Order: sequence, then structure tokens, then C-alpha cells
Amino acid sequence: MRILFVLCDSSPQVDWLSESIHRILSTENQPAQIEEQSSLPTTDDLTDTDLVIVGLDSPDQYSADEVEQILSASPLTRWICVTGPWSESDGRNRATWPFAVRVPWQRFPTRFLQEVAIYQDRLSPLPLTASRNECFQFEPQTARANASTSDSNHANTLLITDDPALEEYYRKLLQRAGFTVQSERFTIWAENFPDYHSMKGICLIDLDPWNKQRINLLQEWKRATSSGTKWIGLTNEINPEVITSMKHQGLSNVIPKLMGEAELLQELQTTRATVHP
Repeated sequence: MRILFVLCDSSPQVDWLSESIHRILSTENQPAQIEEQSSLPTTDDLTDTDLVIVGLDSPDQYSADEVEQILSASPLTRWICVTGPWSESDGRNRATWPFAVRVPWQRFPTRFLQEVAIYQDRLSPLPLTASRNECFQFEPQTARANASTSDSNHANTLLITDDPALEEYYRKLLQRAGFTVQSERFTIWAENFPDYHSMKGICLIDLDPWNKQRINLLQEWKRATSSGTKWIGLTNEINPEVITSMKHQGLSNVIPKLMGEAELLQELQTTRATVHP
């Protein structure tokens, strides 16, 4: 799989996008040749290129004429335009990039999973002319395509959050996928912490708001579980430095709370594979 990655070196998205790409390629056992450049490719650049990933740092970074010209230059090349935290208005207020190409940064991993599944002939691609509704309905197909290649023996999952709506969303999603889910509130006094030392599985924990109190409670929860438990943080935070500080608290990964279903299940399946029986 030949991938062209278009993003300025100074972009705050560089590390996160690169990490997501390499993680998914690894879990999907997909070899790839990745090239990087800081400007839109020419027609010659697209020779034998399977996928172009464009990181959009600001609205109107590229003109409609530029985008239309390059998209029509190589009809067989697949495209993803990732709108970052400072360019999401480009997706809401403009139609420079087609719906079938454009994706908010939080949902990039799910979209990249789709493209890997398309390349491996496990999923039929959306045309560039697909509507917003068609793009939305496309994601469940990705979840099914990836579920067909995964192990169905899921680990136990502990969900820790004080948000009832978030708890219900994750509980239904995980139970539908075959996970056994136990939920707890975050704000339990330390002396009343339940004992989960016998649990061997995954813990999803709400990290918002990220402050000293939350860090202390996170460590209390970690002491209440076995050393074999794998921790995944849930957050709405978009600042890469804050996300890095979260990971430094001993978490396997930190993911957006409203991550796409396909990517969430893939993340859990990947983490589950590291849980020792």
C-alpha cells in the first residue's frame, strides 16, 4: 500500500496522525510505503499512489480550484482530508473538499481503517460524490468488515465515568459487540474503592476535567485493580500536550470520547490482545 502524507512539519497534527497510521497498519498487518511532503501533490506524484492523506491546518488552506484539479487528476487514488482543531469550520461552512473525502481529526482512525479495508478488498469504496448521509451510514459496514477478522473472545471491561449519557452509550456499544461491561462512578471516596484485583481485562476511564484531583483518583483506581489491567483514557481534550500528559499516567492509550465505533472496537481488540490470561 503506497501512502502519500501531506502535512506541514510544524503542524500540531503530525505526531498524532503518524502514530495513528502506523498503529493501524500494524494491527491490520498491512505493509505500506509512506512518503511525506508539505504541499498538494502533482499528477506525477500520484503515480502508483493508493492513498493521499492531507492534514488541513487552517480553513481555506487550499482553494476549490486546486482541490478539484488534483482530485480529478488521478481517479483511482483514494483521498482523506483531515480537518484539525483549527480548521473544522472548513468542513462545516465550505464544500471545498467532498464529504466522502473530508473527516474531522477525531474520526481519522476510523476513516483510515475504512481505507485499509477497501485496499484489502473487504469493503467497497464510497464514490467522491457520496452525500453526507451515505458517508454516515458507511461506518457500520467498516465495523462489520473489521469484526470479521478479529478474535471474538473479548476481555472483561470496566467503565469508569460520572457521565450517565456516556456510560449508557459505551455500555450499549460494548455489549452489542460482545464485551462484558461493569461500570463504576469516578468520584468514590478512597476508603470505599471496590476491589478489582481479580479482574483481568480493560478499563475505560473518563479523564475530563483533567486536573490534579482527577489524576489522584486515577491513581487510586489503578491501585484497586490488578497490574495486568490495561487502561484506556476517554477525553474531549484536543491539546496534544495535555493528551501526552494523560498518557504519562500509565495509560495504554487516550482516545476521543466520541471516537467512531469501528475504531473504538479495533482499539479494544488491539488492547485485549495484550491482556495476559
